[in-house]
Amino acid sequence: MLSSTVVFTQSSGTHLFQNGGTPPDNGMWLDDSPNVSMCHPVVMRKNGETVDTCFYYDVISKCYVVGKINGVLAGQSNAIGFSQNIQTDSTSTPIAQMWDHVNDEWVVATLRNHPFSLSKHDNMVFHAGKKLRSMYPDHIVRCYINAQNGRHIGFWTQANNNTLWIDLVNQITVSGTPDIDFFVWAQGEADHNTSNLYYQGELLKLLNMLDAEPWFKGNFYTTGMHSDGDPNNLDNQLSVLQNINSLKSWAYYVPTPTGLNDIGDGVHFDSHSLEKLGIAFATMFTFR
Repeated sequence: MLSSTVVFTQSSGTHLFQNGGTPPDNGMWLDDSPNVSMCHPVVMRKNGETVDTCFYYDVISKCYVVGKINGVLAGQSNAIGFSQNIQTDSTSTPIAQMWDHVNDEWVVATLRNHPFSLSKHDNMVFHAGKKLRSMYPDHIVRCYINAQNGRHIGFWTQANNNTLWIDLVNQITVSGTPDIDFFVWAQGEADHNTSNLYYQGELLKLLNMLDAEPWFKGNFYTTGMHSDGDPNNLDNQLSVLQNINSLKSWAYYVPTPTGLNDIGDGVHFDSHSLEKLGIAFATMFTFR
């Protein structure tokens, strides 16, 4: 039992953990001391009714949370983020975290720090994480970046060249994450000259590869990536992406937000557009 009252801070307010007795209305108390991985039984009182629940202690944010939302952002340069000027809210929140594949550790999601670009780049998953944090205030949001400039889909799907798929599996293995709850696919620019039939076949390979992994428990989300010098001209695979739910029931097309702009090169989204994309992906998220 805890020897004194512990304060649990959540975006919805401050609750009290007490060591015994009847918890105050909309309060709770713990039966165990903090441990990073253990689930702590909690007695919670909500609106006059006592309920049992479970919390985990997160050592990075120093908060108790109900659970984790783990995800992957995969793709090419737009998944990395090429906007030189950050024009959005870049404030970090400790419960939105990223896997730093350079130092092999979870870190607070902070732009201009690993695993984001160290220069002044924005990133869509940074904003997706913050949106998910607001949607699920009692969860940690954790994400991996699995992207490289100019890479076609074969870098994930073709057995003799799937270096990015191997990188993803290695990141997940090293981090020890048991479940992936969402996979965001922000790719297509490098394949805009291939046929729809080819791209659909490779995309189905990728979905089958995810389906075969014990750690993939979630949903797949994608949208059209612009190309060929026009930010409003989506890639040639748009019809494939729009019908992706016919390939797998857990694969979803996210309607492309309006008003997307590039940075002047006709290829890479600007800061506000990356924010819009991240929020759009997060808004579509559900647990499988």
